[in-house]
Amino acid sequence: MLASLVAGQAMAQDTIRMGLISDRQGLMQSFGIPSWNGTRLAVKEINDAGGIMVNGKKYKIDLKEAESRSNEREASAAAVELINDQKVKFLFGAIGPLAPIVLQLSDPAKVIYFTTSSSAAAQIDKTKYMVITVPPVATRISISVKGIKEIYPDVKKIALLMTKDATSDQILEPLKAELVRAGYELTTTEMLASASADPSALLTRIRSTKPDMVFVGWTQEPINAVIRANKEIDATPKFFTQGLGCTAAQAAGLDRPYAANTFVGANIENPATPAAQGLADRYRAFTGEANPVGFYSAVWNYDFVYMLSKAIETAGTFTDTDAVLKAMRSITHQGVAGKISVNEKNSAIYGLDFCLVDSPTGKGKTYHVDP
Repeated sequence: MLASLVAGQAMAQDTIRMGLISDRQGLMQSFGIPSWNGTRLAVKEINDAGGIMVNGKKYKIDLKEAESRSNEREASAAAVELINDQKVKFLFGAIGPLAPIVLQLSDPAKVIYFTTSSSAAAQIDKTKYMVITVPPVATRISISVKGIKEIYPDVKKIALLMTKDATSDQILEPLKAELVRAGYELTTTEMLASASADPSALLTRIRSTKPDMVFVGWTQEPINAVIRANKEIDATPKFFTQGLGCTAAQAAGLDRPYAANTFVGANIENPATPAAQGLADRYRAFTGEANPVGFYSAVWNYDFVYMLSKAIETAGTFTDTDAVLKAMRSITHQGVAGKISVNEKNSAIYGLDFCLVDSPTGKGKTYHVDP
């Protein structure tokens, strides 16, 4: 018994604990499952390569997991378990509206929390230890508008069709302003009451404004409903969104061009670089899944597990999160997403991939747009 306890203590001393709140069930699962797998894959690769070197000693990553089930109460319980009970100092996961709940616990505990959440990003000026793993809102919007110009050069008139949610509250007005600055005419802005609402009446109103494109967002369920309803209503010849991929839209029976800013620097659904293709191949080998829904979200945490590991090595500590965060802002990482840095507000900076498809089965095309 004593020997077993001593061995367990020695193993704990030779590991760096990281936490992962997975979102593999419920509304967020189409993003949560690939993100969970991408995080675990990065940890496995780092451990298989020997681990993280800290002051001349190698440490393996001990990934502690808890499940949110895409539920606010469960996400809070998962954060308590990982932060208070497991004593992790580095945390990933809890997508979208779940992230601000986790942030209430992580920041006071000086836990470095990596998240893609727009609703959490809105609190960036009030936090110290949160790292936003997607570029800042203004950068993402600017990149989206550049992408529209490159992918759809003939578009002049744009209608907006959004769901009333926290993402729209944060992004809608800056997006409209950027589109106008870029010379686009905004024909109308329509808001779906909820993700499950019928978009038919809104599409009928949009049709009367004769747009060249509808910018639709932000979650897959309403976008799929819009794609299906538009087959009958014919409100627009083209679609664009940001924050999603193209595969799930194709599953809705797409019958016209659909482009998306995937919010990742490497779209592994349709890889444009050897690094992206390599990750796609390794993910498939790791999970046995050929092309999961939300595949692109596997990249959300992948590069940042590596970047955190590099920051720990640079700082020479995994207990002083202030030193690790300072080191992270001083380094760059050449990842699957290309060159990645973290700015003074702890937001990641890198270029983003876009996808374009025009049929339910076509392979489509990938574009990359730098800030």
